[in-house]
Formats: sequence, structure tokens, C-alpha cells
Amino acid sequence: MKNPAKAIHLEEPTRAQIIDRFGAVYWQIEALQTEYANLKQKINSWFVNHPADQPAIADGYRFSIHLSAQESRRSIFDKYIAFSKLRKLLGLKETVELLTIPLGAAVDKFIPEPQHAEFLKRDRTGPRTLTPVPRQDTVDLPAPPKVLA
Repeated sequence: MKNPAKAIHLEEPTRAQIIDRFGAVYWQIEALQTEYANLKQKINSWFVNHPADQPAIADGYRFSIHLSAQESRRSIFDKYIAFSKLRKLLGLKETVELLTIPLGAAVDKFIPEPQHAEFLKRDRTGPRTLTPVPRQDTVDLPAPPKVLA
């Protein structure tokens, strides 16, 4: 008869452990994101004159970087013509519903704030920013342990 598998119980990390691990990972990611962006910009700079519709390969000692062809993007160069055609097909109300009106560059710039209440609402529904700050009283403490989520 085989022994039933023993369940391994991992203790849940404490709140302090989760906070400390978050802080450690946050600062590592911040440093890596900056380095990643700088390296990516440098590598892309080598291919500025490479044909946009052609992929390319950059070789290092341990890695090769495969660069795709530049992605194809569309943009409206004459907004008036596009708006006129949509209005003719859909009507004014439906066309206006398709628009995104920039708050800063349009509403705040041209419409006085007392009038904003007629069409604008403000809710605290956005995400919170989490910024870890090293505590001054923890200089001699060991690095936080890795916490499994």
C-alpha cells in the first residue's frame, strides 16, 4: 500500500513580508525598466535607416535580437472630411458619441470651469499609486525574504 501524498502547508506571508517584498521588487523593476528602455532605444537606433517593411537581426555573443518590420499604423490626416462622412452616414448625435474629447486640451482650455458641471463628472475611480519608501529605522535588518504569492 502506497503512502498518501503528504500535503505541504506553506505559511501565508505576513503583511510586513509582503510589503517588504513589494518594496524590494518595485525598486528592482524601476532600475530594470530604465535600463531596458535605454538598451531598446540604442538597439533601435542602429536600424533607423533599415527598410521599415523588412525584419532584421542583431547578434550579440549570447543572444540574437529579432526586430520585426515596423508596425503599420493608420492616422486620420483630415479630421473634417472624416467627421463629415461619418455625420452624413450616422447623423450628428451618433457621430458625436464616437468622439473622444480631450479634457485638458479642449474642455479645460476653452470652457469655463463653472460650466463643467453641466456635462462632466469627477469620480475617484482611478488606480492608487504604490510607492515604497525605505524606512530609516531598518538599516541593520536583513533583506526581505522572497514571498510566494
